[in-house]
Amino acid sequence: METLDAASLARLRHDLRTPVNHILGYTELLIDDSGERQLEALVPVFQQIQDGGRQLLQTIETALGEKTGPTQEVNLESFKQNLHCTAAEVLEVSSSVVKNLGNGHQQTLADLNAISRALHRLMDFSGKAAQKMG
Repeated sequence: METLDAASLARLRHDLRTPVNHILGYTELLIDDSGERQLEALVPVFQQIQDGGRQLLQTIETALGEKTGPTQEVNLESFKQNLHCTAAEVLEVSSSVVKNLGNGHQQTLADLNAISRALHRLMDFSGKAAQKMG
């Protein structure tokens, strides 16, 4: 367990939520535009990615929640493992869609690649933050 001061905790929450919000935003876009892009069959997969994004957000909130007080105890190693595990699962789903999607869907591929980049940033940042604070 590590003790984090309120400022470090707030910064960490913000820095981890940002890529998760990108994931949620892009999946919302994919779901909303699926009819226009003729990808209705992929909506359940897009929703699975979105659910993974929500799970990532819940993991962040559970470990680093909006608790008041000057300090908070955080099990950074457990938090990092949970975050990486969920992010890897979401990345696997997103990557499988990219592999199977035809070349005629450039915007969808770009959106899925943006999700993958956000997942990689999240995993990289969480690892560095845990090392720095741990």
